[in-house]
Amino acid sequence: MERRLAAARALTDSRGMIPVAPTGQPARAALMLVVATFAWGISFPLGKASMMAQQAALPAAGTVALAAALLAVRFALSLLPQWIGRTAAEPGPTRSELAQGLGVGLFGGLGILIQTDGLAHTAASTAAFLTQGYCVWIPLFLALLHRRLPRARVLAAVVLVMAGVYLLSGASLTNLHIGRGELEVLISSFLFAGQILWLDRPQYAGNRTRQVSTVMFATVTLLSIVCALAWSRGEFRALLTPFATPALAGSTLVLALVCTWLPFSLMNRWQPHLNATRAGLIYCGEPVFGSLFALCLPAMITPWLGVVYPNESPGLGLLVGGGAILIANLLALPPANRE
Repeated sequence: MERRLAAARALTDSRGMIPVAPTGQPARAALMLVVATFAWGISFPLGKASMMAQQAALPAAGTVALAAALLAVRFALSLLPQWIGRTAAEPGPTRSELAQGLGVGLFGGLGILIQTDGLAHTAASTAAFLTQGYCVWIPLFLALLHRRLPRARVLAAVVLVMAGVYLLSGASLTNLHIGRGELEVLISSFLFAGQILWLDRPQYAGNRTRQVSTVMFATVTLLSIVCALAWSRGEFRALLTPFATPALAGSTLVLALVCTWLPFSLMNRWQPHLNATRAGLIYCGEPVFGSLFALCLPAMITPWLGVVYPNESPGLGLLVGGGAILIANLLALPPANRE
């Protein structure tokens, strides 16, 4: 369904200037994005365990090089379903699809890479809190762009999300100093906001999801290879040796298909049915699922990978923080008579 850029700019809510996607499918879109956050939640314990296995195999390698190698293999494997499902008669990506996929890939790829390295230099709780900064950057950017404040409903949801993520992460004001890790994770949150906003640009409304996702996965793969080569001083082949083991190969395949191809395909397909602020708030369900999976998956995964990573323990912060985020997501959903 084509939309002209001029028409999309004219679509605003009744009280502010936050763009609203005129697709008529906000409820289904919200559900699909929740499924995407569910799949991304698995990637937290599985990705951490995989990185630990890489570090055990290559203890002298730097964290940036290892993170880049993992991302390169992960996103390269995520290209397989794209190629398998493509028909010979299907035309290649248009200029618009190339631009959208390249932008989403650069923002998302750099964000994931910088975030992963930041986790090696700061507490996970602090990183979790700072990463979710993108749900604040998005409405603030849009408010600045349109010289209007977001609606009170959105502002309330932002406050609830930040409070919920704060409780989930276990962070405190005393450990939010800006060191290397904190700065890297903060930068990654800006990049994730850029990824969401780039995907939401109205001139890309008619693009095909498969083509955009393929360009995105290829962009992240190439970006990761370049970073791995740069940080390993050309020893990229050595970084790939741990992936020859069945355990790490299997975990990376799950990361590629379940935690990368599926959620990003859903994101690229369904996010345009919601505006960027609401999509960003729904994505904040990711730490809820990540925390739940961290309660049970590590003990299942780590014996197979040969590393020590115990299950996390549930607490009041998980229940209260998760509940606050779920309430915020409900507040962020568009009323039926508005979209």
